[in-house]
Amino acid sequence: MAGKCPPELEAEFIQDCATLTVGTLEVKYNRCASTIREWRLELRNEGKIRWWPGIRLMIDPPTVTAVEVEGDFIVTGDLEIPYHDGELLGYAVSLAQKFGIKKLIVAGDFVAMDELSPFPQEIGTMHTLSDTVAEGRMVLEDLVEWFEEILLIKGNHEQRGSRAREIGFYNLLERT
Repeated sequence: MAGKCPPELEAEFIQDCATLTVGTLEVKYNRCASTIREWRLELRNEGKIRWWPGIRLMIDPPTVTAVEVEGDFIVTGDLEIPYHDGELLGYAVSLAQKFGIKKLIVAGDFVAMDELSPFPQEIGTMHTLSDTVAEGRMVLEDLVEWFEEILLIKGNHEQRGSRAREIGFYNLLERT
């Protein structure tokens, strides 16, 4: 356990977390990745940082007339976490790394949120909403290790009922 970020580094570290990747933070602070992650987690738990600064969220696509992007992106969709194929997602990240692509678009259905579906669910496949949100956070944490910008576009799974706004998709990006 690496412990807390040293007090004399905390303010600068918090500011750097908003723009720098873990790899860059490792070099700047001369610490290993696990130490950087522990510092971020501790500061996040204290409510001092949100560590997904590169994520843009398209909350209400009908009110958006166009999304403008520049540069190279990896585009994926229908991850439907927690039912996603981690190997396939890992392959997409590997391709991004191979070609130096630092931007990701998730074109809908980042999370499944079957818990809010009006349709019957199969026995043995049910997760709690809390499980889904926790898994979504873990996947985002992994993705921000490489991607500098992530654009999440809300799909039909994220629109499931008014409860999605209160306790689901949007809480992936907020401290709970």
